[in-house]
Amino acid sequence: MRDALVADFAAIPDFTVLTLDDVPRTHFPELFANHVRAADGVILIAPEIDGELESIARFTESIGGRLLGCSANQIAAASNKLALAFWWRDHGVPTPETISGDAWYSGMWPFPVVVKPIRGAGSFGVTSCDTEGEVTAALARLGPKRSIIQRRVPGLAASIAFLCGRHQRIGLVPTSQRLATDFAYLGGELPLPGNLGNRAKALARQALKSSGRGYIGVDLVLGDDPSGSQDYAIEINPRLTTSYLGQRAAIHANVAALWWNVVHGNPIQPYRLRRGAWHFRADGRIERTAE
Repeated sequence: MRDALVADFAAIPDFTVLTLDDVPRTHFPELFANHVRAADGVILIAPEIDGELESIARFTESIGGRLLGCSANQIAAASNKLALAFWWRDHGVPTPETISGDAWYSGMWPFPVVVKPIRGAGSFGVTSCDTEGEVTAALARLGPKRSIIQRRVPGLAASIAFLCGRHQRIGLVPTSQRLATDFAYLGGELPLPGNLGNRAKALARQALKSSGRGYIGVDLVLGDDPSGSQDYAIEINPRLTTSYLGQRAAIHANVAALWWNVVHGNPIQPYRLRRGAWHFRADGRIERTAE
């Protein structure tokens, strides 16, 4: 994912890309600050777990860095899954019933339910529970005050990424997600066909009423009802995700260039899709699965 992004930005005329992943830890803060101050744009690749992405974003902002992704405040709002669920509920966005882990009591909801960290990323710490004992064990591992519990809703796991700027919000290609039984992320396939794709776009736009900047993903569950009455927004990823690999394969344009132009309010042409369907894996492999 990182390498793909670097290649795409490097392909833009007059762009030079610098990565800091090989810098020794002892020199990282100083070098990071020096390069961030000099750069025209900064993209942070880090998880939201325990506020890591937010912390790096705040430091970047404090030294004058020009983030091409979400601000620290936007990351904080999107990555707090409990607060986001309440915001969605209050603004009419369909999302599964959600409570703090310390508000759970026996018999509260029918099973299954999902226990996850309030501030997590990917499948880290996510557990599907079918019994009271499983809920108790999951809360003990994460800590009740650091957890949320959600009703588990049936349907197709899906996502859609947006490129967001102050004046534009460009939806990319709706994608189905491939998840293991323990919620481990295995990759995805795109595009979502027909009505499924339209439903994903409509719900994700509703979920992003208060959006951020840059590459933002919305995770969804699409139910069996073709009208979309059983579709739910699950969470927002205020950062680059593995889906970028699928997007750059499916879209007949440089997605990094689109990103830059959207953030800076430059006019862009509607993108075209390449023929076929694409399957990408969490390890970065990608293949075309249909013509």
